[in-house]
Amino acid sequence: MKLPRAWSPALLAAALLPLPASADDEHAGIAMDHQHSARAELWSGDRQLSAHGNLAQASLWSQFRLDAGAAGQVLAKGWLRAQTPENAPALRRGALRELYWRQQFGDVQIRAGRQLLVWGRADGVNPTDNLSPKDFRLLTPEDADQRNGSDAVQFIYSTGIGQFSLIAIPALQSHRIPLPAMPGVQWHASEAVQQQAMALKWDYSGEGVDASLSLLRGPDVMPGLAHVSMNAQGLQLHMRPAQATVLGADFSASYGGLIWRAEAAYSRFTDSVEADSAALLQPKRHQWMLVAGPEAELGGNTTLGVQVLLQRVSGWRDPQSLADPLQRTLAMQQASFQNQTLASQYGLTWRLATRKLNDSLVAEVSGLMLAPERAGLWRVKVDYALNDQWHVQAGAERYFGPRSHFFGQLKDNNLLYLQLRTGF
Repeated sequence: MKLPRAWSPALLAAALLPLPASADDEHAGIAMDHQHSARAELWSGDRQLSAHGNLAQASLWSQFRLDAGAAGQVLAKGWLRAQTPENAPALRRGALRELYWRQQFGDVQIRAGRQLLVWGRADGVNPTDNLSPKDFRLLTPEDADQRNGSDAVQFIYSTGIGQFSLIAIPALQSHRIPLPAMPGVQWHASEAVQQQAMALKWDYSGEGVDASLSLLRGPDVMPGLAHVSMNAQGLQLHMRPAQATVLGADFSASYGGLIWRAEAAYSRFTDSVEADSAALLQPKRHQWMLVAGPEAELGGNTTLGVQVLLQRVSGWRDPQSLADPLQRTLAMQQASFQNQTLASQYGLTWRLATRKLNDSLVAEVSGLMLAPERAGLWRVKVDYALNDQWHVQAGAERYFGPRSHFFGQLKDNNLLYLQLRTGF
């Protein structure tokens, strides 16, 4: 029986799940450990801007670590899932999120393989987080679970003034995003378009202060419209990430009973539109973004984090000013993908969380709002521990704003969900 290609990474991860160590393994200094999470969920819809609703899915999330002593360590993460009904919009049935080897050579650590490369210290919105693409269509309550690893080689050098990292990625993928249905339009969001990326980072951790500086040269993780063509089936829109150079910095410190976080990035983009489509498509503009704010303990196991967000786009042009209807429509769609619908945007993010009943009940409300378009999202979730192994979680997410905005286009993804999970 031929299995779907989407199963291959997850079957590889399952094959790598370790068995109990034998006496010979223990004598040779080999140690293995693993963790798993089984989840059953009900969702009121999908995250693909469709009218399909009432989805059920079951999934298994696994991770393991093999410690081979002098030979280094191997770490892996992956998941498998099944979804019903069968006519729901198809997505992958499994993924190998991480599978890499690491070894320490004095002050230098080498990591090779698929890695989750998470950058940034701000809460929720991270302008420097450009190395691990996400699948925004994946039904999971946690944003972190949408993240996929990148095949990379990483060198980490530890010194008295912090860590220096050099990362080489032969083929960096872009985010997978839901695409709106448009009459007479076919989307071509080829995931085979991958480009090399190089990144440098200095990371410092001291008493109550953490900071970093970073530089990335490679494809933007957010794809945009790059090419337009026409055939008998209608308008063909091809997506491709722009080339990006991103200079970033972040900072976190405890002061005055608060935790202060800040993160900023300046991004330059090139080659975002192919030459034969430049008359119809707007290129991605250079921009800078800043996110900063405090987190406070309010007492009673309750915390509140608030951040201000600022974004400025250089050389911005209003899509509504374009006279040609097709050019105007494409420019508005392009601006939505790139979140460059205005020359300047400002906004607020928030997260209010509390723990009750001896930490067995966790409730959280979070959100983001951008002005002056009044676009964004809010989320609420409640997690209750039935015992040490079983948890029930329920939540909702709602997008709002004009249809021309990135968040406004996601209104059809407003969802409710219920999850039962166990760890073992």
